[in-house]
Amino acid sequence: MNEIMDLFKRFFLMSTELFIVTDARGKIERVNDRWKDVLGFLNSELEGQDVFAFIHPDDLARTREAANSLHGLKDKESTFECRWRHKNGGAVWLKWTGLVDSESFYFYGTGKDITRSRTLSSELAENRQLLDSLMSYSPSLIYIKTDEPRYVMVNRNFEEKLKHLSASFVGKTPHDVFPKFIADRITENDVEILRSRRAQTFEEAMLHVDGIHTYLSSKFPLFDELGEVVGIGGISTDISDLARERERSTILRELIESSKDGFGYCDPELRTVYLNRFLTDEFGWSFEDKSLFEYMSPKSFSEMKKTVLPALVGKGEAWEGEVEFQNTLTGEFVPIWIKMFPSYGDDRKLKYIAFFATDQRNKKSAEAAMLQSSKMASLGQMAAGVAHEVNNPITIIHGTAGLLRRAIDTNQMDPVKLSSGLERIERTAMRISRIVRGLRMFTRSGQNDPMTMSQLDQIFEETLDLCRERFKDHRIDLKISPIPSVSLKCRPTQISQVFLNLLNNAFDAVVTLEDRWVEIDFTHAGAETLVVTITDSGKGISRDIQKRLMEPFFTTKEPGKGTGLGLPISRRIMEEHRGRLSFDADFEHTRFVVEFSLTSDTGEGA
Repeated sequence: MNEIMDLFKRFFLMSTELFIVTDARGKIERVNDRWKDVLGFLNSELEGQDVFAFIHPDDLARTREAANSLHGLKDKESTFECRWRHKNGGAVWLKWTGLVDSESFYFYGTGKDITRSRTLSSELAENRQLLDSLMSYSPSLIYIKTDEPRYVMVNRNFEEKLKHLSASFVGKTPHDVFPKFIADRITENDVEILRSRRAQTFEEAMLHVDGIHTYLSSKFPLFDELGEVVGIGGISTDISDLARERERSTILRELIESSKDGFGYCDPELRTVYLNRFLTDEFGWSFEDKSLFEYMSPKSFSEMKKTVLPALVGKGEAWEGEVEFQNTLTGEFVPIWIKMFPSYGDDRKLKYIAFFATDQRNKKSAEAAMLQSSKMASLGQMAAGVAHEVNNPITIIHGTAGLLRRAIDTNQMDPVKLSSGLERIERTAMRISRIVRGLRMFTRSGQNDPMTMSQLDQIFEETLDLCRERFKDHRIDLKISPIPSVSLKCRPTQISQVFLNLLNNAFDAVVTLEDRWVEIDFTHAGAETLVVTITDSGKGISRDIQKRLMEPFFTTKEPGKGTGLGLPISRRIMEEHRGRLSFDADFEHTRFVVEFSLTSDTGEGA
């Protein structure tokens, strides 16, 4: 017991906190040596004196009130702050934590100097009762071990948190109470403290009822009067939440670094601060105070300065879009889909602009393949109608040619009939030529075609030639308002694809109805917008399905009759043409709306 008490004294003497014991009348019974460092008074100058004689006059009344309240909370911890007089005439703010013993009415308290905002550790007291009181307040695990190492004292929180491991820890080694893999690490750290003879901090595991917790253990050697290490003191704080957060951050960091997409952030002037491996290794970018502008094409740079930066920096709005960035390893400019969003500091000022960047080249190739697949599916749906559309004029040509041949054979040449027959053959051949031209235009990709000024009526007529007969054969009334003669800056093959997708969808929607019709209207919405509506006799689309209409591969058609690509591809085409494709949810029948910009400033697309 003497050895344990000797360790208590040494542990207590290392304290950086103030300790005080007063009797029921407020006379100071005992203080530690720390008072001289904090207030300049020796123990002998304090012990036996009235505690209130050292309180700052301005705080005397409320300190007395706090003391009276504390006596009413016997055996219950309380905390209060007040100013104390320093020996040099100054004042020191102290934060007190203490309690009044219900039997002796003695006050036991510990104080921290909050004037300098210093963190003070708990101290050991000269006697076991005081030490238990001090250590009971701590949410950390506090313990003393001999140099074996064997526990000679643990605080109440240690016993409460780990009581499932042992009814008592005193006299036991870590291997007596913890699983081997935990005890090995704790003992290894203890041996290092004994060897190095200096305080160190370790991360250690502790086994709780709900699993393993991570603790940050601050351990320090305890010396005897000859300077020999005779024990180890320790304070362990549960950092499990912090450790889990750190682990999540590490995983997130690895995910970001191994991503096949770019991620980074820059300052408000767009100077790069961080870039992941994809951008540094695959694109050769550097984050040594480089600006993102340096990697943009001139066209993208101009657009960014004009529209994007004011939204990001000025309004704090996120932005996403396609930007041409240079791969500095190859020198080529690559289409990148980039999403940028602002990040603010504690002062609510813009601190960083973070961004995700996706190389669009593979996506564009996949979309081109999807587009072609969708076209072939549409072509398959209308194949019978196209064949019939071609067969009819061939039959006309064949019959007219037969009549002309018989007229020649019988020498019954009528110049008027001959001219009429030849004109009919010529007109019918032109019809076939138009159908073939429409097929050729429809089946080519057109993805990389430049934007050209094209006539809307010509595009629409050539598209109708591919499906008109199909509507007629199924007795679907195709109503078309006059097509305005307007020029669009577009890729004609892609606009044809949009119209044909919508017409095929309308056909499938009404082909089984009794009332079968499809109506196409052309109207102007202002001087710069042309609106095309394609309405069918269906009764609309449910709200649930409306939410998924533009999802790739989503279709309500029977298996084998739809790819689920038509509407998503059509919407993307219209967006690339600075237009819009939408569903009119308020109309009583099923109606899709296509909006074209009639201005020439539609860009070259992506």
